[in-house]
Amino acid sequence: MRIPKSSRRHWPRELFLSPVVGFGLLASVLIPGIEPEGAIPISASARSAATDPRPLLPEETEALQKACAEFERGNYTDCLKILETGSAPHPEILNMRGAVLSELGRKKEAAAMFEWALDGDPAHFWARYNLAELALMDGNLALARKHFVGITPQDPAQKELLALKLLLIDLRSDDEASARRQLPEWPPISAAGYAAYAAMSHHEGNEPQCAAILAEARRLHPDEWGIFLKKTLKESGVPVD
Repeated sequence: MRIPKSSRRHWPRELFLSPVVGFGLLASVLIPGIEPEGAIPISASARSAATDPRPLLPEETEALQKACAEFERGNYTDCLKILETGSAPHPEILNMRGAVLSELGRKKEAAAMFEWALDGDPAHFWARYNLAELALMDGNLALARKHFVGITPQDPAQKELLALKLLLIDLRSDDEASARRQLPEWPPISAAGYAAYAAMSHHEGNEPQCAAILAEARRLHPDEWGIFLKKTLKESGVPVD
């Protein structure tokens, strides 16, 4: 899942002026689907409450900041309580709620939150990105790839992030030719772009080059070099330590 705050999932970049790489880079968390008992579906009337995008209210921004702090501590239940307020949730809040529900293993409800966010803001990059992440969490590489391909990046850094995701999926699908087509123009503009080249170097067995590229990513984009980017690479077999 994804909060675009240096390594925090599901947050709008403009909220915290954060770089691109973070919680969303869970390239293939292959865990079984877990659904809670007694999950309550979202009603159509409730879904309709999320209307056109609007600026976040001051109290919503404050709630998101508090929720982020709890998320970082791993207090997901407390985080969810903070976010479950208001009759017309903002798409950013819905996206964050989806992230928390995903961490709690409540993936069906998480997907509903991301879809609800998209009802209010069909162009919401991170909600669409996180729906693709859910497919990866189920190990469905084909569906995840389809979702990622269907996402329109809003800036060059997001384009490199999507390229990294597609490259990792292609390598896991033994489609090296397609993976190479995902490599961004050199030099990359984000840590995700450097990570894509590092992953390809690792695939080719060139570990010194892989390490050098990752060192350059850390040097040039320290705020983007977070735990979840590292986790993504580790899950793809790329050494990052």
